[in-house]
Amino acid sequence: MSEQPQTAFVTKNNTGALFSNRYKAKDGQPDRTGTVAFNDEEFRISAWDNVSKTNTKYMSLALAVKGDWTQRGKGVLFRNGFKNAENTNDYSGNITVDGDEYIVTGWDKMSAKGLAYVSLSFQSKDDLHPMGVGKEEKDTALDDNIPF
Repeated sequence: MSEQPQTAFVTKNNTGALFSNRYKAKDGQPDRTGTVAFNDEEFRISAWDNVSKTNTKYMSLALAVKGDWTQRGKGVLFRNGFKNAENTNDYSGNITVDGDEYIVTGWDKMSAKGLAYVSLSFQSKDDLHPMGVGKEEKDTALDDNIPF
């Protein structure tokens, strides 16, 4: 039986994954790391497990360009306290990337090699409204030359 060649994992647009950071050596380093893609550009995502003043657990997110580590985005991810079905998301939150806002949804998954990770999906907030209201400024000046 011949072995199938290994292919590199390709992150699709508006998706990504977070894995436990097995190289964490200090408190300031992220608890989870992974890769995400926006507009055909790949980013490194880092997440820190936190607890709010009201004792709510959440993950603080940061995005950086792979290679030069320039920060390009920040966000937050909360555990879904209302999960009522197997396919319902385990996490939800938001993130801003280069000024564009996205809704983040995550699911706890297990890789083929037995590694636990969070599968991420991103949806532009503009896509949530059919007119994309809020993305662009609208010209509200009145035109007195219109004959009606």
